[in-house]
Amino acid sequence: MSEITRLNITSIRNIETATLAPCPRLNLFRGENGSGKTSMLEAIHLLATGRSFRSGRPQTLIGEDSSEAIVYVELADGGRIGLSRRRRQANQLKFQDQKQKNWENVARAIPVQVLDSNSFRLLEGGPKARRRFLDWGVFHVEPSFLGNWRTVNRCVANRNTLLRQSRLDK
Repeated sequence: MSEITRLNITSIRNIETATLAPCPRLNLFRGENGSGKTSMLEAIHLLATGRSFRSGRPQTLIGEDSSEAIVYVELADGGRIGLSRRRRQANQLKFQDQKQKNWENVARAIPVQVLDSNSFRLLEGGPKARRRFLDWGVFHVEPSFLGNWRTVNRCVANRNTLLRQSRLDK
């Protein structure tokens, strides 16, 4: 885990270009409605997880007059992470100048957890959202979690397949 020392954003929603050198401890964003406060946080979340916390439609992230959105960060430990997203094309993610096929290394480097106006669903909704929220939190603090989580999910999927097959055999 490392702190972000520099953030560059290009064409994320209403942000054409922005550069930020955040403070190591606490950062407050303030401004008029629609000025890009949430878009700035969304850009960091997009880089860390590969998805938006606001919309399930990735093409809405890219600014209207642009064909590509870019988020780039420099970390206190010297790390560099960049994401390029084009309309109707796969993401291009780089960590330490190496192309990445998934977000595992990036998610470990930039731990994020979103609490927003929809977070009440953790209390009022079903167990799936709570489990996902807790799994994501544990992923960041327990190094062996991801491998164990994958093994458990594979075992549960195999068990469910066997149960379905045994019902069909009866």
